[in-house]
Amino acid sequence: MTAQIDLALLVGALVLLVAVGAMRLSYRLGLPVLLVYLAIGVAIGEAGLGIDFDDPELARLLGLCALVVIIAEGGLTTRWSTLRPVLGPAVALSTVGVVVSIVVVGALVHWLLGLEPRLALLYGAVLASTDAAATFTPLLTD
Repeated sequence: MTAQIDLALLVGALVLLVAVGAMRLSYRLGLPVLLVYLAIGVAIGEAGLGIDFDDPELARLLGLCALVVIIAEGGLTTRWSTLRPVLGPAVALSTVGVVVSIVVVGALVHWLLGLEPRLALLYGAVLASTDAAATFTPLLTD
């Protein structure tokens, strides 16, 4: 059991180091870092190195960890001088985008799965909360 935990920690640390290096590389090449993170995920997944994601709990945990890294990276690498000119449009776009995402996802969940509207909107709110973080980075161009 401890060998599995040690291996998981080692792989996690290596992925984190690769992600930090990829962040620097994407900045120099002018690529969106989210695209680079997606490529890393494909490279270490079943299509690449062959890491098997048959365990839903492990996939959920890795997804949450990746989300934390993506959101933290955006906050830590953004300079105020770059943020200031786009702050107004970004806040407006992210607020409107989140509201639209909540309504669209809620309506689809209600229509497709037949859940009650309040629960469907709750699903929409959970899914839409990351839209602002994912769409904000492309606005920050030097």
